[in-house]
Amino acid sequence: MNEAATFSDILLTMEKEGKIKKMGPRDQFGLLSKDDKVKFRDEYLLMTGMPYPTFYQKLQNDGFRPLELRAFNDMIQCYISNHNN
Repeated sequence: MNEAATFSDILLTMEKEGKIKKMGPRDQFGLLSKDDKVKFRDEYLLMTGMPYPTFYQKLQNDGFRPLELRAFNDMIQCYISNHNN
C-alpha cells in the first residue's frame, strides 16, 4: 500500500483480507478515532454494565469473557464499518 493511502483504504484492505476479525480487541479499539473511542466505550459500558476501570483492564489484558467479547466485536464492527462510509 502506498504512503498516500487513507485510513479508510487501509481498513477496507484489512477487511478484505480478513485481518480485522483476527485482530484482538485492543488492536481493533486502537483503530478508532479519539471521539469514536469515547463513544464506543460509553455505549459498551452502558450496554454491559461494566465499570470504567474494568473495561480498560480487560482491554489491556485481553480479558473479555466470551459474551463480553461477542458484544465488543459486534459493536466495534459497526464503528469500523461506519468509519468507511
